[in-house]
Amino acid sequence: MMRKLLGFLFAGLLVSAVSAAEGVITLKSARSLKIEVETPSKRIGAPSAEEHFQARDQLIPAGKMLHDFLPKILPGEAEGETITLKVGTNALGAQYDLPKLEEEEFIITFPDAKTIVIAGGNQVSARNGVSEFLQRFCGMRWLFPGEEGLHLPAHDRLDIPMDTVRAGPHFHNRELSKPFPWNKRSDWNFSGWYGFNRGNWDVNFTHNLYQLFPWKIYSKTHPEFYPKNLSGNPADDHWNPVLNAPGLTEEAVKRICEQFRRSPEQRSYSLGINDIGHFEGEEPKGRNSVGYEDFSDYYYGWCNRVIEGVTRQYPGKYFGMIAYNSVTDPPSFKLDPHAVPFVCIERLRWYDPVSAEKDRIRTEAWADKATRLGWYDYIYGDIYYMIPRIYTQLMIQYLKFAAANGVTDYFGEANCSEQPTEGPKMWLILQLLWNPDADAEALLDEWYTLAVGKEAAPHLRRYFDHWEKYWREKVPGSEWFERYKNLVYFNFWDQSYMRDLTPEDVEFCRNEMQQVLDKANTPEQKRRTELFMKTWEQVKADIIYAMHFYHPVKDGTDVLIFCNDLNRRDCLRESEHPVQDSWMFWQTFSGKSVGTWEENGGCDESGALAVFLKTGSRWCFTRACKTSPDTVYRLRCQIQAENTGSDGQIYVAVHWRDKNNRQATRYILSEILGPDKRDGKWHTVEIQFSEPPIEKPVLNLHIGGRGVDRGVVRIDNVELSEIRP
Repeated sequence: MMRKLLGFLFAGLLVSAVSAAEGVITLKSARSLKIEVETPSKRIGAPSAEEHFQARDQLIPAGKMLHDFLPKILPGEAEGETITLKVGTNALGAQYDLPKLEEEEFIITFPDAKTIVIAGGNQVSARNGVSEFLQRFCGMRWLFPGEEGLHLPAHDRLDIPMDTVRAGPHFHNRELSKPFPWNKRSDWNFSGWYGFNRGNWDVNFTHNLYQLFPWKIYSKTHPEFYPKNLSGNPADDHWNPVLNAPGLTEEAVKRICEQFRRSPEQRSYSLGINDIGHFEGEEPKGRNSVGYEDFSDYYYGWCNRVIEGVTRQYPGKYFGMIAYNSVTDPPSFKLDPHAVPFVCIERLRWYDPVSAEKDRIRTEAWADKATRLGWYDYIYGDIYYMIPRIYTQLMIQYLKFAAANGVTDYFGEANCSEQPTEGPKMWLILQLLWNPDADAEALLDEWYTLAVGKEAAPHLRRYFDHWEKYWREKVPGSEWFERYKNLVYFNFWDQSYMRDLTPEDVEFCRNEMQQVLDKANTPEQKRRTELFMKTWEQVKADIIYAMHFYHPVKDGTDVLIFCNDLNRRDCLRESEHPVQDSWMFWQTFSGKSVGTWEENGGCDESGALAVFLKTGSRWCFTRACKTSPDTVYRLRCQIQAENTGSDGQIYVAVHWRDKNNRQATRYILSEILGPDKRDGKWHTVEIQFSEPPIEKPVLNLHIGGRGVDRGVVRIDNVELSEIRP
């Protein structure tokens, strides 16, 4: 109860002076400051993979912040008496008769004129107290990951009022997914920025049932734990266990208790379903709010039984789970108080009033069933999307709703890059997760001004506001938006959200960014401006690349590269890396469709490629080609989709591999067959494209599909040509 009460008391970062002492502590130099950081008690047991780096050893980055930043903030020579700054947890607070803090709380207090104490309910909140000290009293900000994002104002002196500050956040879990490349996850440039801005992974909840019931352990001794027809070595998570199999619940309780015994500091365990919607063992109860079979009662009933069994031995633990796909909706009964479901919905859909209302109703229904409730949001940016995906005002709106309607935890799947391509987006989210009632406009004004200076700030804001206007006014109602708005998340591999971009958009952004470059003043501002210009140049190159696809040229002469070279043997060959100079068939590991050459198929019955669909797995006929820069290409083919229904997608697409033979996924461009072209008749599909802005690209043409589990697709008269002016 106290944990929930704190979420209310400190919503909005209610910083209260619990004791108002007269006077100030004056600091003139970091050299006059003695920093003492509590030594963590020795951990029992080995670190667990379940324990996220963010929740461990946070006194270390807390100390690093003080040692790294204070000498730059107070660079003067040592002067006067030494001031001691102590950082720790409740163990430190007890030395000064401070009240015992809840896990999310921190306190900054002044026992005397020579001592500053920052204590937290745990290591994370102690680190948050250090961040508050640096922001409140030193004016420091960390605007985006990396050194260029640091704002470290130098002071001749700091006069710190000796008023006790005690505070905590609204949302318990305040997590953004790891950046790209993945190895930057714990790099100080990201983890330092993330921790300074008070991010926190509070509970484990991701896909985990495949690790709870490893195939290599149970497949022979307990085959009944697994779905029928599961065979081979299904190490991935594209299956779910049979939850009512005899002995499965007891085995889950046993394994989880053993995990907590080995790692007593681990606070939570994930019961998250695997990355697939279907379950065996019980029939679904119709369809749920996102169109999947409804297994919520089946799954959450099992979760309650497991949690009840584990908490008999470990009463203080929490159990995260993802309310995803077939378990998106709440069950008909209440969840155990130790359960923390995260409802997986991309909330960009709130631009559609009907979709927004559905999510509000779903959230209110969940809040009635769960003591703690999380939102799992999809806020992807420049790793997947080719233009800044800004919807600041919408985020402010839905986070305020969440805070007021029982949502206690938040996770944003961001996978952000190392560049500030989306400006204040990720920074602002972290501020609002701490305090959803904060003045967002004031925060944005501060961010832009600190980033590039007072004169350049309005132009940088207009640049990002332009992208917000595009996503607010042009994307909702578009074919792309309507195609995906009822799914869990929008398809970032379908770049048709760029279809309405115009040369005027490019010109507007170019002008504003040039103004930013011209009006930045200080060396620090100019360095940041160069970074923003670098991201704009990348965005501009991506727009030009997409415009060839969505705004094809009408004039020119075709120079044929190949025509109908449908190799009757190679098309049957599968490959993990389809880059050979011939057509071949590929499908995912679990696919059971058959790709072949049909002798009597084709428009004129002279033969065609054909795939007989058996499952909804991804498949394609693919061929690699060499391309040249500054060249526009045309791919034309004829397709017949017979008895394929309306589910899933059938498409013609261009894929690219980089110089290291890695998929350049953000440059996939697809033409998806609409219902009018899945009528069993032959249709011509044509696309135009040019090379993407990457080094040494290799073109992979794909004609394929996903999510279609019946019928046959035939392909004929495939030709690629170069369009010359």
